[in-house]
Amino acid sequence: MITKPWDAQLAYWLIKPLKDSWVNPNDPTTVWLLTGLAAAIALAVGDAIWVNIGAIWV
Repeated sequence: MITKPWDAQLAYWLIKPLKDSWVNPNDPTTVWLLTGLAAAIALAVGDAIWVNIGAIWV
């Protein structure tokens, strides 16, 4: 029997509760995109506190 790769199993486990909800696939993608951009901006600022915040967001 062939099993799915670990990342596919993780994605299935994380997304399964959203199957019958009002959340569509674009919603988590948009949140992850905005979080990534915010982390990149925080890292680009260069102050120690913002670098730490950006590292936590990543």
